[in-house]
Amino acid sequence: MDIKVFLSVSKHPADATSHATKGGMLSDSYFAHSNVQRCKKYIEVCLYVFQTMPNDCWNHLTITCDNPNELTNLIITEIKEHHQCTIKKRGEKGVIMNIWSPWAPDFEWLSDLLTKYPNCWIKNEWDEEGGMAGVWVGFVDKNNSKIIKQMDWADLCLEERYYWFL
Repeated sequence: MDIKVFLSVSKHPADATSHATKGGMLSDSYFAHSNVQRCKKYIEVCLYVFQTMPNDCWNHLTITCDNPNELTNLIITEIKEHHQCTIKKRGEKGVIMNIWSPWAPDFEWLSDLLTKYPNCWIKNEWDEEGGMAGVWVGFVDKNNSKIIKQMDWADLCLEERYYWFL
């Protein structure tokens, strides 16, 4: 089994240099040496961390509602459970907030909000540190049909923001 990696073997895993970027592939037979085994373990740990530590996705929500009680109910019932939520501005018929999510917005949750609170209009402008961004807008029309419009694009990743704007 070949494993494409961005680290190659050296005497110590911390001294690893690029092998895959030079077109290299590391096979199981390549991992026979004990130092190489440590590198393989190091790579496995790196992959595990990558898979278990998601990119931050910041959701900038604007919610308006003709019914102030429905909006209050939405905030108390739905928003309070998000520990990573910051309410920026609140009025009787609207709220602006930021909510964190892993990798991407929770589009299913946003759609469910429209089902539970049909008098609300919801806009989510989001960006993810890996470089994806987008906008999601949803509401229920006069025919009781859920209308959702969304668009996403490749934007600047976290590193590019520092590169371009330092």
